[in-house]
Amino acid sequence: MRLIIDSFKKLIIFILIILITTFCLRDIALADFNLNVAPADFNSDTQINLNWTSVANAVYYSIARNDVHIANIDVNLDRNYLSFQDTGLIPQTSYSYTLTAVGPNGKAIKSANSTVSTLQMKAPSIVSSYLDINTNEVTLTWVNNSLAARGTIVNKLGGGQIAEVSGRNTSVSFVDPTLTYGVDSQYTIMSIDGNGHSSPSSAPVTIKPITPPVIDASIKSSTVTISWGQHDHIHEFRLERSKYLEDKKKWDSWEIINTKLTKNSTAITDRIDSDGTYRYRLSIDNEKYKGFSNISKPVARLLAPSNLQCVPVDSGRIDLSWNLPSKGNFALKIEKRIDSGSYYTIAVLDSNITTYSDTEGILPNKYYYYRITAYDENGNSASSPVYSIYTGPPSSASNLRLEITSTNKITLNWKDSSSNESGFRVERKVDTGNFVPIATLPANTTSYADNSVNSQSTYTYRVIPFNSAGDASSYTNEVSCTTSILKAPPGSLTVIPLSPTEIELSWRYAGSASYSTIIERRTEDSDTWEMITTLASGYTNYRDTDLLPNTQYFYRVRTNLANRVYSKPYPEKSEGIGAYTYLETPENLTSAWTASGFVKLSWKYESWVNRK
Repeated sequence: MRLIIDSFKKLIIFILIILITTFCLRDIALADFNLNVAPADFNSDTQINLNWTSVANAVYYSIARNDVHIANIDVNLDRNYLSFQDTGLIPQTSYSYTLTAVGPNGKAIKSANSTVSTLQMKAPSIVSSYLDINTNEVTLTWVNNSLAARGTIVNKLGGGQIAEVSGRNTSVSFVDPTLTYGVDSQYTIMSIDGNGHSSPSSAPVTIKPITPPVIDASIKSSTVTISWGQHDHIHEFRLERSKYLEDKKKWDSWEIINTKLTKNSTAITDRIDSDGTYRYRLSIDNEKYKGFSNISKPVARLLAPSNLQCVPVDSGRIDLSWNLPSKGNFALKIEKRIDSGSYYTIAVLDSNITTYSDTEGILPNKYYYYRITAYDENGNSASSPVYSIYTGPPSSASNLRLEITSTNKITLNWKDSSSNESGFRVERKVDTGNFVPIATLPANTTSYADNSVNSQSTYTYRVIPFNSAGDASSYTNEVSCTTSILKAPPGSLTVIPLSPTEIELSWRYAGSASYSTIIERRTEDSDTWEMITTLASGYTNYRDTDLLPNTQYFYRVRTNLANRVYSKPYPEKSEGIGAYTYLETPENLTSAWTASGFVKLSWKYESWVNRK
């Protein structure tokens, strides 16, 4: 019996030991389930980071914030199943979290609690600020450093709130009427969340207003001087120019023509190389200031009168005519020289006058020289080219040529060799008849179309200039033709540049036809066609050599019908077919590293003409 009682006591003691051990191990396991909560490092005002220790047999973790369930973290699905980021929170607010580890049967295994507060909103960072010097409008741009920002308040140090921006906008422009030239003003900004929370103020930004420069512009010859008073920030400004578009009747857009004004300078010059009216202004556009000076008064280059013509009307009178400059405030004076004497003014005219008759001492068989000068109140002047005129008979015209346009039309072309003719008389004879006048043409005429011809007759032409002193000493050369020899010009022309000094031409006649061909050429700055060669029948290409590099040439071709008799040109359009010769290419490019840290480039330039 005693043995049985001892065995029972031992069993009871063993069971108690097992229960105590199990209870202790459970407490140890519960103590190992830790929940850590803290504001995030970057978004500390809107984000709480949670992390915890692993619980054996847990299949997911349930998270509640302020007793409201917000997330389940699945051990088998989520990559980071021991942490959670709670975002979108309110700054400076306390939050209580409960984390529960849940087993496969859906029952809680363990739970833990913790409380933490978000921090104050982070201050925004101003990244740029500038002032419109014309309107005193301040523009600030910043970066919102808080995700809770739902507005921004702008404060002026010493002046309180000056502007407020709603939403997450990151720039604002406002006019500060209290700004004073040369006096610093400082501004700060702070973020607000709309729930009564705000960030600290940003670092202040300083703006110091400056006055816009006041400029003036004047012109002398073709040089414009733009001037202004002393200005401490003038080297930060740029010079801009605008041209008036006569055809569109408006000012063109502004173009920057100088970006490097000298510090402490008070003037700069601009050279105008072309016709037109211009205006100027200074502009500034940097990280501190934006704006413009006033716009200068318009200035125009004074141009010379053009196309001066002088005609001896009778033995004691010479008529002058000219074209006026297109713009400007000017007056005109007519200057005259006799033979080898000096120029003197014979008339002063208003700017709208385009003709004048000189009757002062005009004698026969003398040379008179005229020029028309435009001048203004600033001392600028510009004169036309001198026109010389002889009061004796004109010089003979030359180089008469005929163009058979159709069986009923012949066009005459000749060279005007005189400057004093009153007109030209065209004479014609039919077959073996006598020459009779068929047209009297005005001065400076160089062509005439005869539409009263047929293909059965032969026509011979000659031309003579005349004036009040009589006819020229001789007629032009005589040229004869019949329209029955009419042939079409080539039907195509190709113009291809080969080098800086060569252009190749090729052409084709219709069908299998092939005739003697005339090639004509003009340059880009001339309207006069020059006959450069006549090729025999059978030739369909030609290489034009000894040309200038990087120059545009125009070409056209004709059929050579007889001596000084041609077809109409191909193409008939006045500009012909053009092509540019090539640019000359520099050679032997070398490079060398210099001690100062630069790379020096050098090359050799040899004219293409010298290499031939």
